[in-house]
Amino acid sequence: MFKALLSPRYAEGTTLATESTLQLPLPDDNGKAMAIICQIGHLSNDLPQNLEPSTAVEVAALCDKYDCTATIKTVVARWIDLYRDEDSPEVNVQLLAAAALIKYATKVQSLAIKLVLHSTKLPSESAESAHVQDRIGQPLLGKCTSISSSVDIMLTHLR
Repeated sequence: MFKALLSPRYAEGTTLATESTLQLPLPDDNGKAMAIICQIGHLSNDLPQNLEPSTAVEVAALCDKYDCTATIKTVVARWIDLYRDEDSPEVNVQLLAAAALIKYATKVQSLAIKLVLHSTKLPSESAESAHVQDRIGQPLLGKCTSISSSVDIMLTHLR
């Protein structure tokens, strides 16, 4: 995505070809999450050791939006893995969303199973689930909603 955006075919690329810097406004994007993505992409040594689950969702959503998941996946997956012993359904819903967005299939599966086996309420009943859905936006919502719906169905049948 960035390669195409900064190519000479677009105004941003033309500006960058003639000037040494470019200010690229991204008003719809979370600035902190975008800064983290840029740090990872530029192999910065100043990366946070861990991320709050809500920030991991923001980073994962932008990775999906800008098609840079392959570049960022390993680092975000490491942050998600730091919460492997987490029991909070609200946190696990966020981690599930982040894992789905970066296409971390094994973590999606393990988090879905954890939610099914250990949650007392459906992911869709969680206030955090609604908050995550609001943050990641409509285009990305389908990816996470289908997983959450599957977990809801499994929990309903187990009750």
